[in-house]
Amino acid sequence: MCMLAEHMHWYIKTPLFPIQSLYDSWSLNNILGIHCNKGRSLKGCNTSEMAYIEEYHKNTSKVLENIAAHPEHGYWAPTCVDHGYVWGMLYSPDYEIPMHSNNTIDKTLLPWSQKKPGNHRYMDRGVWPDNKPCSDFSTPLLQAE
Repeated sequence: MCMLAEHMHWYIKTPLFPIQSLYDSWSLNNILGIHCNKGRSLKGCNTSEMAYIEEYHKNTSKVLENIAAHPEHGYWAPTCVDHGYVWGMLYSPDYEIPMHSNNTIDKTLLPWSQKKPGNHRYMDRGVWPDNKPCSDFSTPLLQAE
């Protein structure tokens, strides 16, 4: 259990800023054994799969809030079906919390890393697909320039 973030964060002295999907596609497939997600969509999931996925979503939200109980920690957690957030996603308006807020990964992580005062906890409060830009798998991702 010491390898799980929900347990090990208590022993880390360095401030943490997890960037974590509340519907992590790798976890859905490899931990929960649910394979109904296609791209960034959960449209193919049935009612019982969605209930299980929503329980995962609630648990992930709670873990992130527990991690951020430490005043120096922050987080960025969208209701997107993804696993990693790098390259074009860092700056993309498809990935903002809340949607259309300009709170992209780069614009939230940088002030936190510079220890600027303010909110450093960004989590979508709805459920999939409430954050429309990152939930619509038919919309291509915008690439960073």
